[in-house]
Amino acid sequence: MLQLKERSFYHVFKIHFKDVSRLPVGLPRVTFMAKHSHPMCVECDQVNTLCKVAKNESDVIYANERKKKHMLEMKEKFLQFCDRREQAVRFPEDFLHLNLDDIDQSKMKTPYALQKTKDSSGMLKLDNHCTGVIVTNGKFVNDRCLFAYLNNNQFCQDSNKTISIVFDVLLCVKEKLGFLPRKLLIQSDNCSRDLKNQLVLSFYWCLVEIGVFEEVVVSHLDVGHTHGEVDQMFSVMASHLRKKEMPTFEALCSELKKISIDSQPIIVKEMIYTTDFVKHIEEYLQPISGHKSFFAFKIRKENEKTKMFVKQ
Repeated sequence: MLQLKERSFYHVFKIHFKDVSRLPVGLPRVTFMAKHSHPMCVECDQVNTLCKVAKNESDVIYANERKKKHMLEMKEKFLQFCDRREQAVRFPEDFLHLNLDDIDQSKMKTPYALQKTKDSSGMLKLDNHCTGVIVTNGKFVNDRCLFAYLNNNQFCQDSNKTISIVFDVLLCVKEKLGFLPRKLLIQSDNCSRDLKNQLVLSFYWCLVEIGVFEEVVVSHLDVGHTHGEVDQMFSVMASHLRKKEMPTFEALCSELKKISIDSQPIIVKEMIYTTDFVKHIEEYLQPISGHKSFFAFKIRKENEKTKMFVKQ
């Protein structure tokens, strides 16, 4: 199949159908979507390359079989995620499900003006960070609660921030339900800050060790396949903010509080501090390696001893 870039396509289109800006009645209007900035899965990129450089039918069959196998693996992982989330709905006293991710920082900068002028285009903008959390449990209205945690650059975007957000979410759940379920299920982004580092895993280990939960299961999807509920929430937020003037950080928070998804408001919280959990725990940690190749971690007690299990 011949592939053309946007400029080449319009050139060919103009030769055959005259003026591109005024399409004859009956011809479809072609719209080129902007390229997204999300990274592509390594396996998907390799398979696409194999399809492009295939020289014979056997190469095409190999590439298609490899793609089919990869997509089946991704489908299986996604179904496992859906199953864990459904458990929190069907058995609310046993399971609590958290899904957390960060929004694209460029969509949250302030001040933001609808109409760019010469004066406003070169204006320095404040970097704002937003972390979205969807908490699923059958005891909630619509089976879930939506959280958005906002902050500037007053502290590092590191493990302490992730731990502080999870801790605050658990406090809110305890306040709303009056109890915490026996097992905690967490779906996070596939990055070192949110999951694949020893400090965040040690926090989940402590939750089991001191008896807050009987079991904690942490998982993620592969890079390029992680877009889900939280990204949908961010899309609704970005669409709303795109139409509003936001001169200050306070105006940004105010606009986010007006957003509702399926008639459910978003609980917006400004982060004014983070708990220094890292300083407390790092002196007790033992060095580990090789954990970045796993996609699921389970922490539970066996014979009165807290252990961590992994799945590749």
